[in-house]
Amino acid sequence: MPGINVNVTDAILADDAQSYGGSWTAAWSFDDQSASGTITADVVIDVPSRSITSSGSVTGPLFADPVPPISTTVSVDSYIYDDDGNFRIDYPTVLGPTAVTSDGGFGKFKLHVDLVGRADAVAFDAAGVANRPSLIPITFTITAADGTTRTGTIQGKPG
Repeated sequence: MPGINVNVTDAILADDAQSYGGSWTAAWSFDDQSASGTITADVVIDVPSRSITSSGSVTGPLFADPVPPISTTVSVDSYIYDDDGNFRIDYPTVLGPTAVTSDGGFGKFKLHVDLVGRADAVAFDAAGVANRPSLIPITFTITAADGTTRTGTIQGKPG
């Protein structure tokens, strides 16, 4: 979308940069306790350029093949943020096309990744709540090529 995303002011960006910018570490595990690992991420919310940059890595057997390092930059003015707080952000990642959407409540979100080039999985879906900077609880589902699913949790914390 060209122009300025009027519903995301510089003041909001500055507040988000203070609350959510920096390093994050998340423990992930499958619900059946068959595997676990960590996700680390660095988030930079750049108010003057109105952009969000994140980079991260995944340890542990989340998929059959290792997850490559992930890095992306999104312009705040390139996505939809409606007057009612609903939003949708579409962007490419090394894993495949990715979308983050609002999920009917303050800070609630859904993440969907169409996994590309993986023999073991075709989709990664997650839902979480990012309304407090001390913890982001997330549930996830990985859908295999044969349609079976594995579920788990991620507990994101600053640091």
